[in-house]
Formats: sequence, structure tokens, C-alpha cells
Amino acid sequence: MAQAVAQYRRAPLLSRVTVIVLGVLSFAPLVFMSREIVTGYYEGLNVSNADVLGGGANLLLMATLTITPLVTLTGARWFVPLRWWFGVMFFATAVTDLVIASIVTGEDFKGGFLGRIAGHTFLLVGTTTTVLSVILVATANHRSQKWLGKYWKTVQKLTYVVWALIVIHLALLFGLTGSRFLQELAVSYPLVMLRLGPVQRFAAFYRSRWFAWLILAPLVLLWLWGFGHLVGEEINRGVNALSSHPADD
Repeated sequence: MAQAVAQYRRAPLLSRVTVIVLGVLSFAPLVFMSREIVTGYYEGLNVSNADVLGGGANLLLMATLTITPLVTLTGARWFVPLRWWFGVMFFATAVTDLVIASIVTGEDFKGGFLGRIAGHTFLLVGTTTTVLSVILVATANHRSQKWLGKYWKTVQKLTYVVWALIVIHLALLFGLTGSRFLQELAVSYPLVMLRLGPVQRFAAFYRSRWFAWLILAPLVLLWLWGFGHLVGEEINRGVNALSSHPADD
């Protein structure tokens, strides 16, 4: 990370501004929900919380997971600090989502506090995801890296467990043919493929060759399609929440 920060500082002004802008944009889910939270608009929170904060947390995790493939494809590292920042914002957004859900969903999920956060399989999976993200955030620093030593990377691999759980959560919530789930697969599949050893080595070795980009284009286009839809959905739901006109499914 220290090397990546150094490269960020040496990067052209436009690159550094891009990192700052993307870092600020990661606050969007919380900003979208700010009006309903501040005004205590429980009816709106009950409708838009999962859409805006849940969807926003998922989007931030996908953005976090995209950084490593981007390094593979471009060879650049000036944007790597965003991996840590997006991870932190994913955690903050997911925790806010869980806290609000535990307060406002009593009419939908009976059984008190536990019923509201784990009363159904999809709720239990979502809550487990947030709990595991506590470990990831708590160890995502240099001090933890030194303290854990060789085990640090093993702990951080919990990211992949969180990733898998979110995919399962969306499958349970929207079904295997639901648009949200299919968009999630469209984003996840390229990110998985670009982490496979042979594909990763091919992309890194031939990144400057036109034929490599031609071969990898389907993966890039699939990611753009899925991520674009997730962003569009987040903006649509978020603007509705900010205007206190939450859109129910």
C-alpha cells in the first residue's frame, strides 16, 4: 500500500483528482439516505434502506474488487489506494444498512431484533456478511499487517467469503433470474476470470498488445454492462430517497 500511495503522489494531477472524485462519490449511498435518516422518515427508510444502502454497499464492494483486475490490465498502481477506501466505505454503508433495518423493519419481520436481522435466510446471510466485514476493516492497516505477519493475507481472503455471501444474498432475495442477481453475475464473472492465474498472467504479459485487448474485450464489456446497471439503479433509487419519494419494488 505504501508503494501505491507513493505512486499516487507522483501521478499526474488529473489522475490524483480522479482518485479524489471517486473517493468522494463513495459517500453517495449515505448522502442519498441522509434526508430520510435526519427527518426520521421511518416509512421511507423501510422502503428505500435495503435498495439504497444495501445496493450501495454491494456497489462499493464490487468497486473494491475491481481494483486488482485494473492493475492487471493497465499495469498502473496510482489508483490502488481506492481499494482500501472503497472497502472502508463498503463497511460503513453496510453497517448503516444493518442498523436501520434492525430499527424500521419490525412490521415486515417479526421476532424482535433477531427477527429483523436474521429472521429469514437472506437476512441471516446479509448480517453475516456485515459481521465478517468488521474483521476485514479492523485488519486493513499496516499495524495489523505487522501483527498478523504471514496470516494477514489469509485473514484478508475473507473478502472472497463476503463476496460469495453477497451473491448468495442477492440470489435468495431476487431469484436466479432476477435482474439484480444477473447484473451481479455480469460484474462478478469478469472479476473472477481476471483473478485466475493463466488469465491474469496473459493479461499482464500482453497488456500492451492489441490482440490481448480484443480477447479480453468480452470480459470488459460484460463488466461495464453489469456495473453500469448497478450504478444506474443506485442513482435512481437514491434520488427517489433523497427527494423523500422512495420507490418500492
